[in-house]
This record gives sequence, C-alpha cells and structure tokens, in this order.
Amino acid sequence: MSTNEFKYCPVASKASQALENGRDMRIAIRELRRSMATCHNCPQREGCTVRLAFRQEISAAIRAVVEEWGLDRQDPPVNRARRHQDQAAERMGEVSELVRQLMGDVLLFIEHASCLKLRRYQEQVARAVIDSVIHARGESIVVMFPRQSGKNELQAQIETYLLTLYCSMDVELVKVSPTWKPQTLNAMRRLERVLERNLLVQGWWSKSSGYIYQLEQAVIFFLSGEPTTNVVGATANLLLQCDEAQDVQIAKWDKDFAPMAASTNATRVFWGTAWT
Repeated sequence: MSTNEFKYCPVASKASQALENGRDMRIAIRELRRSMATCHNCPQREGCTVRLAFRQEISAAIRAVVEEWGLDRQDPPVNRARRHQDQAAERMGEVSELVRQLMGDVLLFIEHASCLKLRRYQEQVARAVIDSVIHARGESIVVMFPRQSGKNELQAQIETYLLTLYCSMDVELVKVSPTWKPQTLNAMRRLERVLERNLLVQGWWSKSSGYIYQLEQAVIFFLSGEPTTNVVGATANLLLQCDEAQDVQIAKWDKDFAPMAASTNATRVFWGTAWT
C-alpha cells in the first residue's frame, strides 16, 4: 500500500505502518486508534482504499484463526489451543499476525481492540464463557455481580468478540432481558457503543428489525423476557444469555427461551445481581 495516494489522510501512514510492521502489537494498535476518530468522520471513508485494504487483512486473519482452531468443522477437536503459530506467521502478513494475536485471546482483544482493561473478576468470567463456547461444551454458567461492577459492559465485550471471531460462519446468539424498556434497549445501546469503538469492527456491523445485530454472517438477537411478549424464530446455536435472570419468570424461560438452545448444545449464561 502506498501512502502517496493518501497524502492528506490522517490514517494512511498509521495503517501502512501497521501493515508493514505489526510485531509490536501494543504500539501498532495504539497509534492506529489515535487516528481512527478522524478517519471515522472523514467524508471519503466509504470509498477509502486504506480502510478497504485494512478490512480485507482483518477478515483474512479472522478466517485463518477459525480454520486453525477448527471452529468451522461439524465436530471440532477438543483441543483448540493455538497450534502451529510459527507456520501460520510465515503464511500471513504482519497485520494478519497482529489480528491473529488479538483474536487468539479474548482479553487481548478487549484490551487492545476495544481499549478496555478488564478487572480480574471480569477476566475470569470472560475466559470461562469463551472457553465453553469455542470448545462446544454447552455449559450452563451462572454469574452474579454486584451493581455497578461492569456486568453489562463485560457482556457487550464478550458479544463483540464472538461476533468477530465467528463472522464468517452462520451462528446466532440470543440475549434475553427481563423488560424491553429500558433493559433490552440499554443492552443494545451498549453493544452498539462497543462495536463502534472497536478497532477491528468499527463500521463493519449492521442492525435490522430494531433488535438484530449482524457482523457478516454472525447474528445476535435481543429479546424481552416479559411475560406477555411473543418470542418466535430465534435459535441460539452459539450462546444463550439471560441478563438479570432473577427477574425473568421461570415458566417464561422454560417455555420460550430454553428450547432455543435445546438441540444446539449452545453455552448458556445466566447473569444476576445480588440485592442484599
């Protein structure tokens, strides 16, 4: 990529630097992020070949991780640890290796692509959820946080990571909140904010029907768990979440939501808040 064509583009030099030398992940990501705000508001962003080239490199790197881990196979191996890193690094460019490092660890992804450092207790939950999902364990995980401890932010970060990792596959995530307004609306706004601030997926996602978010082929549905809501059509083949689970009626959950993951072995996460 030549930066001469983008003499006045604030991102071109940083993107080229990352493409040419992505070995220092922290510096490359930090420097590129500093220019992304201006890039996002640039009137030429839709047809910008710098953004297009960077997006193509990111997509290729994510697909490489999916293939290496065996996530695209019907019966993936139990051990999906990062294998043959040296051989993979030789096949991919520097920016691909940079993205591959981020996608290889949910904590690195959140820290460097979303620019958020999780607290220790958040890290443990993130690793447990992602481990269950990528190894297709189908575990039911109960998480209880006190209020104002970053529960909803962690949910949005996990959702963004999974949408990115599985963007080339037909997967569906479902998230249930006790009410449509304000809880489901708040959850969607938080995910939108994380998606739009994340370096790898900014401007890449789309929203439809008012409650469906999509990143290429990966989709997440936001649904209300109110007793009177009519819930149809969604299937959780990757992750089924229930936020503020203590406020969702058991009968409603068992009738409308539990069957969404019954045949898919999807991981189920029940998020709750202690009141006392």
